[in-house]
Amino acid sequence: MSELTMQQQLADLGTAARYHFTGVFERYGTRPGAAHDVPTVLLTTIRLNGKQLLMLNLWLDLTKDFRRLGELKPGDKLKFSGRVAPYINDYQGEKMTDFSTTSVGYQISYPSHVKLANPFLKRRRQALPVDQATLVRQIIAWNNPAEA
Repeated sequence: MSELTMQQQLADLGTAARYHFTGVFERYGTRPGAAHDVPTVLLTTIRLNGKQLLMLNLWLDLTKDFRRLGELKPGDKLKFSGRVAPYINDYQGEKMTDFSTTSVGYQISYPSHVKLANPFLKRRRQALPVDQATLVRQIIAWNNPAEA
């Protein structure tokens, strides 16, 4: 299925309601924030109600619902709810009104009610660091084991 078809499926859902999704945990990451780096989570194979494939991958902020699960491992299947939200995909104009409809993309935002659907490893999960800076350092170490 092409990326354009998936984007159209997301657009067709609309932005008014919350939907139920599943996704497979791939890894943790970070993105630059205003004051500090923000921890993120990469999910793959995002499906609507566990059936219809909507996205191949999705980066989300590591919210308290994700943190509550403890340390996730690649392959953990997650259930969550969220909203479809538009974003400007390739804005290059001088004014905020200078963009075409083709530059609007759709993503899943505001994840909540995050649960493990089937953990890849059935074990007690280690809690993630509470302190944001410590968590970011831990994620960097996980992603760059040679530097740790």
